[in-house]
Amino acid sequence: QVSKERKKKRKTRDDIIKSLEEAEGIADKYRKHGKNIEALKELFVMYLRVVKRAPSSELLPVVLKGIARYVHLINLDIAQALVAVLTDLIRSDTVTLKAGLQSVHTVAMTLRGPGIELNVDESEYVAYLYRGMLRLITSMPDRDEYVPILIRAIEAVF
Repeated sequence: QVSKERKKKRKTRDDIIKSLEEAEGIADKYRKHGKNIEALKELFVMYLRVVKRAPSSELLPVVLKGIARYVHLINLDIAQALVAVLTDLIRSDTVTLKAGLQSVHTVAMTLRGPGIELNVDESEYVAYLYRGMLRLITSMPDRDEYVPILIRAIEAVF
C-alpha cells in the first residue's frame, strides 16, 4: 500500500515537473523568437540607414546582398519602405553599376516575397537592368566581376 501511494505521488510529481518544464520550454521558445524578431528589425534598420545615408559607399553592394538574403523574413511595412528607398537609389546617378544591379536584384526579391501585395510596376527595374547590361558590354573593362550579380538580377526579375 505504501509503495503504491509513493508511486502514485511520484508519478503525479513527475507529471507536474514535466508540465512545468514544457511550459518553460515554450516560454523560452517565444522569448527566443521575440529576440530574433527584434534582432532582425535592428539589422534592417541599420541596412536601410546605410542605403539612405551612404548611397555611394563601398558598403552598399554588401548591404544590398545582405538585405536580399534576409528579405523573405521582413513584413510588408519594411518591404514597402525598402522598395521606395531602392527605387530612389536606382533613379539616382550616384550609384555604381554593381550597386545598381544589386539594387534591382534586391527589389525583385522583395517584390517576390513580402512585397508581393505591393502593386509596383517593374518596368523601371527591367529598363535599368537593360541599361546596365549595355553599359557592361560597351564600356566596362572588368566584366567578369559583374556577371554573378547580373545573372542573379536577371533570374530575380524574370
